[in-house]
Amino acid sequence: MLMGTYHGKKREWHPNGQLAEEADYELGFELRHKLWDEDGNLIEEFERDENDPAYEELKEERETYKEEIEEEERRRRDSGES
Repeated sequence: MLMGTYHGKKREWHPNGQLAEEADYELGFELRHKLWDEDGNLIEEFERDENDPAYEELKEERETYKEEIEEEERRRRDSGES
């Protein structure tokens, strides 16, 4: 998780140990996921298309996050922190 939102790979398992879900997130936005039944059969697959309106939101969040990181780096540099 990053700042209270999913960021990176998320996995969940069925009680029998089989992988149930695998998803990739960036800044809280789901980019893709796969779901499997308890026997390991793929039952759903999703990948967010760049034309999806939510993808535009992700691009805005990327820019905001980049600006926040740059501001934090400036603040640390100006205060003498490493």
